[in-house]
Amino acid sequence: MMDALKQKLQAEVERLNHEISFILPKEIEKARAHGDLRENSEYKAALERQQFTTARLSQLRARLGKIRCPTLVVAGDRDRATPAAMAETLAGAFRAPSSPCARRLATS
Repeated sequence: MMDALKQKLQAEVERLNHEISFILPKEIEKARAHGDLRENSEYKAALERQQFTTARLSQLRARLGKIRCPTLVVAGDRDRATPAAMAETLAGAFRAPSSPCARRLATS
């Protein structure tokens, strides 16, 4: 689950990096070629998009930095609140089988 979220956020970061590095500079140059920048709506729109993209990248990078994978679910044979079967279900909700954090601890 966390891996999927991390991959989704990373894909958006890559898309926005491409946009801010390649697409928006071309749009800004194209808009500048139209002349007077004070009344140029394409130029203003490109600058606003650049500001939005920069802000969104900052948010995504901060969010990616907060994702932590290791989670420990503890249960025992005498645990009435969380029986062993429930602990397995909970642990599965926190990790994907291919996750580097996917480890099964022995229960007792």
